[in-house]
Amino acid sequence: MRIGSLLLLLPLAIANAQQPRALDGDVVDSVTGAPVNGGRILFVSSSGVRSEGWVDSNGTLTASLMAAGEYRVYVISGQEESDSFHDPDFLAAHREDFPPVQIAEGTNAPLVLRMPGR
Repeated sequence: MRIGSLLLLLPLAIANAQQPRALDGDVVDSVTGAPVNGGRILFVSSSGVRSEGWVDSNGTLTASLMAAGEYRVYVISGQEESDSFHDPDFLAAHREDFPPVQIAEGTNAPLVLRMPGR
């Protein structure tokens, strides 16, 4: 293979490596099973990379993650402060709210996150 051919393939490999992984699912109350009414969701990878998404009024979550791997999940429902994702005390207190989520290359099955009572 010539050097010119390798250089042409390099941008394609970089572009494919950086494609976001669309993620969707539902956030429900762990006791009642009712949808959580709106909020924000934060995914933090094991390397510390953060991706945010949204939970709509029907409890449907939507997010895009830049890399496959294991993520910790944090949810702020409508009544909590929006700056909580930047508060290390909030993150420490809610680290175990949800089990870690494994995101695979390609398509992922919809998540169902059961929101603990707060």
